[in-house]
Amino acid sequence: MKTITIWALLIILSIAMAQFAFSQIYDPANGFHCEEDLEEYLIAGYSPSSSGGFFKPERTNNYPGTNSNSVFRILIIFVQFDNDTIDVNNSNWPSGSAPAYINNLLATDRYNDYGSSWWEAYSESNAKLSDYWMELSRGNLHVTGEAHHLTLEHPWYWYNSNGGLAQINTEIYDSLDLKLGTRWREFDNWAYEEGTYKYQRDGKIDMMYIVYRTWRNVGVTPGSAATLYTSTQGNEHVTVSNDTIVAGFGQLGSGCTFTPGAPGGIASPFSADKFAPLQAHELGHYHFGWCHARYGIMAGGDCGFFTGGSRTPWEQKA
Repeated sequence: MKTITIWALLIILSIAMAQFAFSQIYDPANGFHCEEDLEEYLIAGYSPSSSGGFFKPERTNNYPGTNSNSVFRILIIFVQFDNDTIDVNNSNWPSGSAPAYINNLLATDRYNDYGSSWWEAYSESNAKLSDYWMELSRGNLHVTGEAHHLTLEHPWYWYNSNGGLAQINTEIYDSLDLKLGTRWREFDNWAYEEGTYKYQRDGKIDMMYIVYRTWRNVGVTPGSAATLYTSTQGNEHVTVSNDTIVAGFGQLGSGCTFTPGAPGGIASPFSADKFAPLQAHELGHYHFGWCHARYGIMAGGDCGFFTGGSRTPWEQKA
């Protein structure tokens, strides 16, 4: 009887967690929300058959081709408009400078010399996001990468009459062409084939975060979104190395966009501690799909305000 009761509780919990919502309610305290426009995927019935992550691999082991050096690499681009006058002396991200924590987010290489203590593989102070994903995955997801800073060539209002967000993204990607050259390929390590993820290149960038210092009304969703937006090349931007950055959300989507803005006003730049759970939520959409849950990292929509936090047992087992 005790066993039956436990299983019944687990079934109820699973049903409660599988609540669907398509936008994250604005939280006036923190100014962050998640806005997803995924109607096209629902209409098309787009549902990968992978037994792992929904749209991206949720682990760096147990897939074809993975080995002791397999990683999921993220390219983070911190962006600000020229002459940004909002909270100019913010200690987390002063105007005209890179974020104070830019070099403390990602390990550049995978670290294996940690024995069975996976929670000690990466330093929380020196590689915050690498440590974050390693601990949340219980040692199964090695996240590495690098971060860059870019000040755009013009103030935000210039772009409204000169190509808008597409021009901004082209400027970002052109700048990265100069910085990365052929190293773009370091951020293409995964492909989806034959119903599973494989540790091999497919010519498409796996994951980029474009993070704005402040939100301005130039076409980017205020808050955060599990998508990149189009460039002047359209939905697929080909880099100098012939690797492709794919706009949109889904199996081939190349990233997420973050701003601290919200419908109620303009918020101050992110701190590292606020950015960490927010990026976990948006990358979580690539792991779990468009769903939101009642609590945990994927909380949101009609389930309440997004507060970040740790994964639930349901999220942890992915």
